[in-house]
Amino acid sequence: MRKLLIAGISIVVAAGTVICFMWQNKPVVSYQYLCGVPANQINDFYWSSPEKLVFDRNLRWNKKELKIYFTDIYDQRTISKILNLARKWTDVTGIVFTTTSDPEESDIRIAFRQGGGYQSLVGSQAKLAKETEGNKTTMFLSNLDQRGDEEFDRVVLHELGHAIGLYHELQSSNSPIQWDSLKVYAYFKRVYNWNTDMVNRQVMAPVRIGESTTFDPLSIMIYAIPDTLMKNHPTIEWPSDLSVMDRTKIRLLYP
Repeated sequence: MRKLLIAGISIVVAAGTVICFMWQNKPVVSYQYLCGVPANQINDFYWSSPEKLVFDRNLRWNKKELKIYFTDIYDQRTISKILNLARKWTDVTGIVFTTTSDPEESDIRIAFRQGGGYQSLVGSQAKLAKETEGNKTTMFLSNLDQRGDEEFDRVVLHELGHAIGLYHELQSSNSPIQWDSLKVYAYFKRVYNWNTDMVNRQVMAPVRIGESTTFDPLSIMIYAIPDTLMKNHPTIEWPSDLSVMDRTKIRLLYP
């Protein structure tokens, strides 16, 4: 079994594929859908993915206004909450998020009712998706408006982080975490219903693309992890806001 696990990790690292949050029978696509989802939301979904302020300059937006089109909600209170949260990223990137009623002129297209969990294309891949597949949904916030405010805020900030070019923190090439692999596999099978290959891609295999800053366990781009799964690190809690390092280091991507 151990040989099989090691082989699985090697294959994942070699492939370097970062696709997140898809239904079990949904075909793999070439875009980097990354996700941020609480454990109590995950069992209905099956996803793969990855990395912190880990970013790829090739996916940064070369514009200072990103237009959002909401595909299936019209509730102004929910839309206003998202725009207010987006201003936290505006403060540190200079990118202004606005809404549009025309999908043709949109940069980011957000769906609340299409299923798919919580996920987003990474940075300007949304532009590529538009060029190749038309007005493709670029961010899924499945029924997030029906969740509590704390979860709403955390998930929106996380997914907007993906939308401006950030990956997950746990798989940063600078992560110091030493995983207790057998416990990790058992935990994510029980809580997230992931198989071994999915755990490798989502949690333990470093993603060596783009650039990584100093590991930040407080980053909005991280997941909660109990200390029992790590040999050398205290419990990581769900973040509630951009960390100090998030605010500082994002300027490397958007100086």
